[in-house]
Amino acid sequence: MQHCNCTKQKLLSESLALAGSHLTASWVTTTTSTNDDVKELVKNTEDCLWTVRVADVQSAGRGTRGRSWSAPEASLLLTVGIPLATSTENPAGLSLIVGAACVDVLKEFNPEVRLKWPNDIWINGGKAAGILCEIVHSRSRFPHAVVGIGVNICLGQTSVPTTDVPAAALFVQSLKADELQAIRLRLAVSLALAIESICSCLNCGALAEVRSKWPQLDAFADRTVLLTLPSGEMKRGRVAGIGAVGELLFIDEGGRMSAFSDARIRPLEND
Repeated sequence: MQHCNCTKQKLLSESLALAGSHLTASWVTTTTSTNDDVKELVKNTEDCLWTVRVADVQSAGRGTRGRSWSAPEASLLLTVGIPLATSTENPAGLSLIVGAACVDVLKEFNPEVRLKWPNDIWINGGKAAGILCEIVHSRSRFPHAVVGIGVNICLGQTSVPTTDVPAAALFVQSLKADELQAIRLRLAVSLALAIESICSCLNCGALAEVRSKWPQLDAFADRTVLLTLPSGEMKRGRVAGIGAVGELLFIDEGGRMSAFSDARIRPLEND
């Protein structure tokens, strides 16, 4: 059973209202997945829904391709659900567009924040946050973006995220309880507003702007990376940019450029 963290919910709701947001806020102590919660809300909504769900703990967090996502205690777990214009039912590069907006927010806390194609946020050599974007329809078939983000605020000594890459966090040092709560609320407000803003006005220029900024956003700029295809084939090379619909442009060791819409990239440890 989900229990409301009513004090945090009230503070989040008030902050969003002061900023002119259309989002209704809910903050629960525990849930299985904030993305799953919001998806169910959208599916059971007759028309349109603007909402943000935050959880202190989630037991079945997940990332792309259904991978599990476990977060440290000092984290923020948040999902925004927002209707999309029918002309952008399947917006190209949505994860990248949202990711770039989240990077702008998180850089206020750590200037080393960068974006790893297509939907992870890295700090130096580790993953500090993951983003999961899904398109879900209401009962009247109105498309919604359901955007979840899990951010490591600080790692501490236990509950380090279980992923296949090193973990990172916004803050190296541990935070006192009151500091952590203040930062968690500030992050929730800022990220919810950023996601609401970018998803409310998606247009053909949004991805073009990300593409133009990619050299500054790219977590692996000027580094050799290992690219793995769904077939298991691996290639060494460098990221060359982002394509017209958000695909990864990649130059292999032989100097050949290719575009990939489904692949994984990791930095080479000895690069």
